Amino acid sequence: MNSHVDRLEMTKAFAEELSRLPKGCLVYIDKAKNRWIDENNKRPPTMPDFLGMLREFNNSELNQTVKRIEQKDDQINYFDLFDNCSNRDKFKFFARHRSVAPVVRWYAKAWFTENTTFTDDQIIKIVKGRIDKLI
Repeated sequence: MNSHVDRLEMTKAFAEELSRLPKGCLVYIDKAKNRWIDENNKRPPTMPDFLGMLREFNNSELNQTVKRIEQKDDQINYFDLFDNCSNRDKFKFFARHRSVAPVVRWYAKAWFTENTTFTDDQIIKIVKGRIDKLI
């Protein structure tokens, strides 16, 4: 057999295999090449080795995305917690929940201003979790 024909067939087979990969894998070609070089491999990677590296990079990126989404789902929604607690519990809310985002504190300040007769200084103390200093 002619070695040129073998190379042509090999190239076609490789192109076909690449076309079967998810499109996201193709952005990792340079990363796979660099990894192969960093591992001090003496010969070029075989087709299965190279395709496996592309899939591995793509899957690890997908796994990271899933972890980030799961972490977002685990976060506490302080807006809903504040809205759903009783009016009496709203006064103690920030003493119990110290890691509330500033936007939630601003929302609570607006709620206290609208629904209570406290002064601005008193409301600020409530929103900063210093309710004991009001009493």
